[in-house]
Amino acid sequence: MSARLPEQVDVVIAGAGPAGTSLAASLLNKGVPSSRILVVERSTAPKPRNQSRALAIHARTLELLAAEIDDQDSPLTHTHARTDAQGNIQYGDAVGVSVDEPIERPCRSATHEIVRRGFLAMSMSMWERDMSKGKIMGVDMSGLPSRFRHVTSLGQIYTEEIIAARFETLGGQIHKGWSVEDVTVSRDEAEAQRPVTVTLTNEDGVEAKVKCCLIVGADGSHSVVREKAGIAFEGGRWNETFLNADVVVRDPAWPFSQASGERNGRRGGMNVVSEDGALMVIPLAGGGLRLAAVTGLEEIDRSIEDARRRSTKQTTSDVLVDDNQKQDRGGHLVETIDLGADKVQTVLDLLGPSVEADAETKEKPSDITKIVWTSAYHVAHRIASEMFKAEARTVVIGDACHTHSPMGGQGLNAGVTDALQLSQILAPAILNNNLASVKDYPRIEDDLSVWSVQRRKKVQAIAGRADAMHRAARMRGKWFNWIRISLFRLVGNFLGRKMAKVVAGFD
Repeated sequence: MSARLPEQVDVVIAGAGPAGTSLAASLLNKGVPSSRILVVERSTAPKPRNQSRALAIHARTLELLAAEIDDQDSPLTHTHARTDAQGNIQYGDAVGVSVDEPIERPCRSATHEIVRRGFLAMSMSMWERDMSKGKIMGVDMSGLPSRFRHVTSLGQIYTEEIIAARFETLGGQIHKGWSVEDVTVSRDEAEAQRPVTVTLTNEDGVEAKVKCCLIVGADGSHSVVREKAGIAFEGGRWNETFLNADVVVRDPAWPFSQASGERNGRRGGMNVVSEDGALMVIPLAGGGLRLAAVTGLEEIDRSIEDARRRSTKQTTSDVLVDDNQKQDRGGHLVETIDLGADKVQTVLDLLGPSVEADAETKEKPSDITKIVWTSAYHVAHRIASEMFKAEARTVVIGDACHTHSPMGGQGLNAGVTDALQLSQILAPAILNNNLASVKDYPRIEDDLSVWSVQRRKKVQAIAGRADAMHRAARMRGKWFNWIRISLFRLVGNFLGRKMAKVVAGFD
C-alpha cells in the first residue's frame, strides 16, 4: 500500500482492472509523464488466478493493445500467429508457454505475453447434444482481417497482471489500498486549472486529497466515481442463475474429439443446445474446460442456493452491498461456491454432448475428475446514462459504465476499448497542457462529449447482442429448440461469416 499520494495531477484513474490499467499504460506509452496521472486501487489482496469470470480477448482488442500500449520498436509487438499442418495455431516459434510462466521483465509487449499464454481458439460452433448429427453452424476466425485470427482464451486475472506489468515497465505505479470517498468540483476561479478534488482513504484510515483536472471512474459497477458525478446506471438484471464451472474431465480431448467433420476438433468453444437449455464448453489455457450455462433448472438452482448457504468463501473482487448480496465489479450477484462435482456433473450430463459409458468400467470421457472453481450469479444489464459528465469533470469506463450478459465474451473487450479510445483524447490534452488550461479546456470538453455519445451507442449495440444471445440461451422446450436448430442450420453459413467479424470487433 502506498503511504503517500501526490497533491496534484492532471488525471486520477480510480480502479486498476483491465480498463483502468489499459488507459494508464496507453497514456504513458504516448509520452505522458507518470507524474501527471494517479492510478488508485481499493484492493490490496492478490486475486486468485483460477477464479476469472472473463476469458475471451478478441482480435480487435489485441490489435488496439498492440498499437496503444506495446513498444513499437520491439519485434515481439509484431509477431504473427500461424497455422501448422494439423490446424493448430502457433504463435511465433512455439505453440506457447505455461499460463503461469513469469511475465518477461521489462514487459515490452503485453499483447505477446497475453497471446503466448492463452488458448487460441480458431472457431466457435453450435451443436446438438447428439454430435453425430453434425455441426449446426460455425464461426470461423481464420478469415478475419487481422494477424490475430483467433479468440484468445485467458483468465482475466492473467490479463490484468500483464497489462499492469507493461504499465510498470513504462514507469507507472498502482497505488493500492486507496478508496475514493468523495469527488468535488470547485467553481472558484483560483482553482480553475485543477478544479477537481478527490478525497481518498487507505486501509489505515489515513485521508488524502488530490487535485486534478479530470477523474476517470474505472472502479466497477458500484462505482463511487459514477455515483458522486450523479450519472445514472440504467437497466436491471436477469432472474436466471448463470453457472460457471472450471473442470477437468476424464478424457482431455473430450468433447472436441466427438466433433464430426472438423479438421481439428479442439479448435474453439462449443455451444451445445437442447430442449433443456444451452451449455458453453470452452477450452482453458493450461488445460481443462470452462462450462457455462444459464441453468434455469429448479433442481440445479436449488443446489446452487444450498451451496451458497454452505459456502464461506468470497472472491477478492466481491463487494458487500446494501442488500447483503455479493456482487462482482461487473454488477453480477455472484458467489464462489463449493457446488460439488455431482451437481456440476448433473449440469454437464443434462446439457452437454451425449456420451455413452464404457460397458465394462461404466466410465465416461465426460466424467469430471476435478473441480477447479465454480461460481453462480444473476447477470446484470445496465448502461450509464452518459460516459462523460462535463459539469462533474468525470468519465466512466469499463464496468463502471456498462454491464451485460457474458454471452459472446465482450465485457472485458468493451472496457479495454473504452480506455484505449479515451487515451487518444487525453494523451495530447495532457501533453499540450490543454486540460489545465482555462482557455483550451472547453475544446477538450467538446471532444469528450462527442466521444461519449458515439462510444455509448457502440456499447448499447454490444450489450444488445449479448442480451439477445442470453435470451436465446434461457429459452427451453422441444418446439423452440427445433425452431432454433432449423433456423441456424438454414442461415448458419451466412451468419457465421458475419458473426466472426462482429464478435472479433470488426463491425
